[in-house]
Amino acid sequence: MLGVVARLLQTVGIHRDASHFPLSPWVSELGRKAWNHFACLDALAISSYGGESCLPACSDSRPPQHADGGDWSPNRFAKPSSVSSDREGITDMTFVLVHREIADVTRNLSNIYCLDFQSKEEVIRQTETKLKEGYLNGIDPTNRAQAAIAAFVEVKFSSLRLSIRYSQVAGSKSESSEPARHE
Repeated sequence: MLGVVARLLQTVGIHRDASHFPLSPWVSELGRKAWNHFACLDALAISSYGGESCLPACSDSRPPQHADGGDWSPNRFAKPSSVSSDREGITDMTFVLVHREIADVTRNLSNIYCLDFQSKEEVIRQTETKLKEGYLNGIDPTNRAQAAIAAFVEVKFSSLRLSIRYSQVAGSKSESSEPARHE
């Protein structure tokens, strides 16, 4: 089903960044948000089922702006000067952007050689640092929504590390049991 959605979005042109088309900033942002959600679903399918990514190689759509929804002028005829700028700290889009970063890491990990555990761990560590510095630096633990974002990030990275560790253990067990089978 994800493959069908990928082809549909590709046919409409949402896999391409909106800067290639004469669209208003608000319409462009809607396309980025749609592609962003699809990219997150694609990563979920990769991590859950171990399949290949449905994202086309020619995709160049950028993530949505790190801004609140109220900062946008919902008008398809809005001027390019009405573009909302990226904000610092927590916004309506923080969870979505954090989810996208983790989805990109999931896709990148699936492209690294399966037995290169150090490289996989380094990719996770770099992304975790990037997220903490970029999005999670100003988290207020008393705010439930912000605490949920921090918990989501912690659980996702723990899940990725657990998957890597499981692969290491499973690989080492199969290597040690092979000579016993041939004797």
